[in-house]
Amino acid sequence: MVEVKTTDTYRIDLDTLAGYRRALIQGGSITEERSSLLIVVGREDTGDLEAQIRGSRHAWDMRLISVDALMRLLVLKEEVEDPQIIRRIYAILIPREFTKLDEIIEILLSTAEEVKSEEPKDEGRDEEVRMPAFTPVAFHEACIPRLEQYLHRSLLKRSRASYSSPDGSFALTCAISKTYERREQVWFWYAFHPHQKEFLEQAHESFIAFGCGSEETLLLIPTAEFVTWLDGMNITQRDDRFYWHVHISKEAEQLMLHRKKGFIPLDLTRFLVPTSVSKS
Repeated sequence: MVEVKTTDTYRIDLDTLAGYRRALIQGGSITEERSSLLIVVGREDTGDLEAQIRGSRHAWDMRLISVDALMRLLVLKEEVEDPQIIRRIYAILIPREFTKLDEIIEILLSTAEEVKSEEPKDEGRDEEVRMPAFTPVAFHEACIPRLEQYLHRSLLKRSRASYSSPDGSFALTCAISKTYERREQVWFWYAFHPHQKEFLEQAHESFIAFGCGSEETLLLIPTAEFVTWLDGMNITQRDDRFYWHVHISKEAEQLMLHRKKGFIPLDLTRFLVPTSVSKS
């Protein structure tokens, strides 16, 4: 529910706002346990309103946020991928007593860790790896227009690497990798997470895209086929999560998926998105 005021001449009646919520509860639209009030303001000088909330019986049901902070929180939500972190971001907006700051600190640390680990280290290999100069490091946004044109679909960004159609029937994840060199061979490394698998499998149709060095080299693989390869992939296990390693090498004109010892490499070249040809 949105109520707009263009001046702070008149005080906001907290009882009136609380009455809106009570009416929705009585009408069965929401429940008391799973609802609260969030007041979004456009001004910075909100001391009077903050004092109203703190000194009223609504202190446990209401919170206040500026529109700028809310937009920054939205941007942060789109920069992370882990649904646990996204749920923690949502939880900030729910009224609660924050004498103990552990939950807020956990959000900050979890978000920073995920952003740093966008491209996983190749923990299972000892060979020296180097990255050529001038390789692009962040080109998610450049990949999506190419995929939209090829798929003839408009995609909505759901998180840093997850996209879907407006109705959710089509889903896609897009992972990117810098270009690495090892033993004079070009490699691309990615992580694939269980929550991404769950997101993709909830849609009627879904794909996994891999940007290899830049948006010009783009693989698009049907989820149903990709998940059959997971048993052969290396895994990194942490205390509260794990992910599969996706190792792709470029050999002449071919892109090859490398898996654990005993699993033959898979030729992914047939999944390349053409540079100028639309999907038939």
